[in-house]
Amino acid sequence: NVLRNPASVHLGHTEHFRNLLDGSTSIVSPDEEFNSGQRWALTSTDRFFVETPGVGRAFVAGYGLSSSGWDGGQKVSGRPGYAWYFGRDSVWTCFAALSYGDYEKVRRTLEFLGRYQDLSGKILHEFTTSGFAHYDSADSTPLYIVLMGRYLAASGDLKFIRGQFPRLAKAIAFCFSTDTDGDHLIENTNVGHGWVEGGKLFPVHTEHYLASCWAAALSEAAAIASGLKKRELSSKWLNESKKVREIVRKEFWNPKTNFFNFGKFSDGTYNVEKTVLPAVGMYLGCAEQEQADACIEEFASSNFSSDWGVRIIGRNNPSFNATAYHGGSVWPLFTGWVSLSEFRWNRPVQGFVHLMNNLLIYKQFAAGYIQEVLHGELFQPSGVCPHQAWSESMVIQPILEGMLGLRVDAVGDEVTMRPYFPPDWESAEVKSIRVGRRMIMLTMQREEGKTTFAFRFSKIESGKKKVKPTKIKFSPRFSLGTNISRIEVGKKSEKRNVLIEHYQDTPDVVFSLWKPVTIVIHHSGGIAIVPPYSHPSPHQSSKGLRVVREEWNNGTYRLTIEMRPDIENSFEVVDRDRRVKVVDGAVLDGRKGELLLLRIKADDALTTASPYIKREVVFVT
Repeated sequence: NVLRNPASVHLGHTEHFRNLLDGSTSIVSPDEEFNSGQRWALTSTDRFFVETPGVGRAFVAGYGLSSSGWDGGQKVSGRPGYAWYFGRDSVWTCFAALSYGDYEKVRRTLEFLGRYQDLSGKILHEFTTSGFAHYDSADSTPLYIVLMGRYLAASGDLKFIRGQFPRLAKAIAFCFSTDTDGDHLIENTNVGHGWVEGGKLFPVHTEHYLASCWAAALSEAAAIASGLKKRELSSKWLNESKKVREIVRKEFWNPKTNFFNFGKFSDGTYNVEKTVLPAVGMYLGCAEQEQADACIEEFASSNFSSDWGVRIIGRNNPSFNATAYHGGSVWPLFTGWVSLSEFRWNRPVQGFVHLMNNLLIYKQFAAGYIQEVLHGELFQPSGVCPHQAWSESMVIQPILEGMLGLRVDAVGDEVTMRPYFPPDWESAEVKSIRVGRRMIMLTMQREEGKTTFAFRFSKIESGKKKVKPTKIKFSPRFSLGTNISRIEVGKKSEKRNVLIEHYQDTPDVVFSLWKPVTIVIHHSGGIAIVPPYSHPSPHQSSKGLRVVREEWNNGTYRLTIEMRPDIENSFEVVDRDRRVKVVDGAVLDGRKGELLLLRIKADDALTTASPYIKREVVFVT
């Protein structure tokens, strides 16, 4: 077809991607680098949806060069990268597709996974394009359940879910059957890998990651059962979900390391290694705020974070190997998990830095695409695939579900948004939030003393059928130290007296969207660092700043950062009302409107081989 009529194929692709970009949820910012990277990630994620005649349609995992067997070391023919259908890979990719509104591809993927469900109820790990299935993972089954629940919430498609419910029930039954010791946790033993497939972290009886996925699966299954009026099942699964969450929060927490243990052994002891995997449990809600704070500060440090993403284990771990698949390399997947957990637990600066670490990879190596795995010490590829599905999707999901704080409940006709816009963005537009038969749009405009948010909507389908008002729960995140004095919603005005000491302090604004609505939030003060993400050069080591913590206390803004002592570091801070009087710990080079231009000098006494060191910068207003 391409040879016969290349122009027709080109025009068809052009129309497809134009429609994809126009109809998908996205953020348009003043930063063209952000906008361009987001577009590349969206179109690159979409390319993984594949139809194989006689097999079906779903997301495949990755594209790479063909080789003879694994790494070219076998005589049998290999495959191009990971261009097979994978269980967990497709689920994580579908989470992003749900966030930008492509419900059809998610439904097709659920159908595919359900069609090839094992007789036991287990969901596949790998399915070749020639039709051969592997069922050697433990996490594909609970993740499939999570996806089904999220699909229902986002799409409101009860008819489809009702038809798939027998498959869901079999998947739940299989998971319960793997709890052989009765501790309420599904198991890796004799079931499969949960995440780690080899290396020094493998094996354990139950991974923290797997237990967290199970807690989320039970919760989503309970919501599905409730939607289908199966109240007894819903109550049973919801109660079990609460038990599992409590076990993960209490029994996997290690007060000696101030971190979650990686996994549990069959004798009841734990593998206490610090890994990136607890980010998934935190993202899924299996943590307390203090636990999340401790883990996030570790993730944000130079021990785990490089200029291009997050390592599976820290550099200070004796087992660290920068090239090891599960022993020190950087995966954009891990970086996305951390970003999602940071946004959920109110560390938006770190969340934004990590999503930008992923977004910018498309400019290097396989231009336009994002790698499967990167080296843990040098910015260079270290894996099989130059184009990986969940690497692309982990740009989109942290932007929409994390940064925008977007949750769509089409069943209840409700949208929740907790947006974080970097402090140097004076405006932004959110396009095409799909809720049932309605598309919602949002614009943000900052001016001195106030920020204006304007909501509007349009119908997806024409016709006279009445569209119900959509309930909006809106909580925009303001800079620390901001005083909110008044909130106007349309013609209604309400006095407020709120000081933002933590990012979660912004009050909720709840309203029904049945006509355009403008919200004006009046405020004063506020100070925030502009997220200092890096633009690493290929094959170079990390050089950028790490923001470990932000604090506001009684007029003082404090940054805990890590830096290379042999490199002079520059960064910017937005001082909304120009209230900063004293800066301690950095040189103030000048002001540019609301921006403070700051620099930390290199320490000539320390060599380039010196590790990152911790510094505090204090701003007194």
